[in-house]
Order: sequence, then C-alpha cells, then structure tokens
Amino acid sequence: MPSELFLALDERFDDVEECRDIARHGCEGGVSGFIYYNEINEFFWQHRHEIEDYLSSIYGDDYLEQMSKGKHSLNTLLCEMVWVVVTDHCMCVAGKAEELQAV
Repeated sequence: MPSELFLALDERFDDVEECRDIARHGCEGGVSGFIYYNEINEFFWQHRHEIEDYLSSIYGDDYLEQMSKGKHSLNTLLCEMVWVVVTDHCMCVAGKAEELQAV
C-alpha cells in the first residue's frame, strides 16, 4: 500500500517542470502550499510519522540532531524537515521524468 505521505506529495506535485525547479533550487524560494508556517506545520503533523521514518531511513538515526543545528525554533526545524522531504520527492519525480525521456 502506498504511503499517505507520498500519495499527498504525488497529488500536489504533478507538474514535472515545477519538480525540476524544486530539485534544482529547493523550497527556499517559495513553493505553493509550503511557504507559511501554518501550511508546513499542518503538513508535518498530518504526516509526521512517515516524515520522521523517511528522514531516519535516508539520513540516519541522528538526522534530528543534524537538522536542528542552527535552528532556533520548532517552526524552523519542522520547516526544514518538510522542505527536505519535498525536495527529495521532487528530485525523484524529476529523475524519473529524465529516465523516461532517455528511453
């Protein structure tokens, strides 16, 4: 069964060009639905277990310690966590699109 997190990301990020932009530049420049703390917090709390599992499996058990360095609030930490997941997802979407074009 597909994860609810990635189903939500697939539903939101259905434009390959947008995914390529996010893959190249990250979310810092502004990504609709992931700009304001209230949007990011809602997304995080809705998918927190899957986000934490994903980050731990990709970046190791100390991901939280590493990601929290330099963060001065819970909002900025949650923002970083969500943005990393969004960026990684978009990198995968963009990479799959490139593979399909090469075939």
